[in-house]
Amino acid sequence: QALRFYSGTNRYVALPDITVPATGFQVIFWTRPESATNASCATFQIGYITDPDDFSTFVMVEEYAYSDWSSASYEQKTVNIPTIPEGGRVAFYHTGTTGWYWFLDDITVEEGPSCLPVTELTVSDVAAESVTLTWTDAVNTAATYTVTYGETSISVQSTTAVIDNLTP
Repeated sequence: QALRFYSGTNRYVALPDITVPATGFQVIFWTRPESATNASCATFQIGYITDPDDFSTFVMVEEYAYSDWSSASYEQKTVNIPTIPEGGRVAFYHTGTTGWYWFLDDITVEEGPSCLPVTELTVSDVAAESVTLTWTDAVNTAATYTVTYGETSISVQSTTAVIDNLTP
């Protein structure tokens, strides 16, 4: 029994108030648009709302577009919400306005990881014995990163690491 968001009415839902752990929340859920080819499905957002009676207090953390799907099948998503103001609640919002649905199922809210994963990892300068990795810090909080490859780890203090002495 999935929660169905209908564009035009009942477009957002706030979860019950819970104590915010020091590491924030990790929200795991299954979701899908009604169609992966119709722009009227619009987008689906997860974030938090500080006043469930006032939608203008909704703050988006992550957004999914209908076009992110290759078919209208459920996909599991994990979203880290590092902090929520006191009294805030995890919330979901469907932006559609023209009669299409977005579905949400099997929501789990748990304590967030102490180390958030990086995003936008890119590989460049690939050579026979080296490679450069670049990434974006999920919330710009890490002072040091540990890059592990094979049985080797290195620590770096920026969002770029050059891995060398590789064996082709």
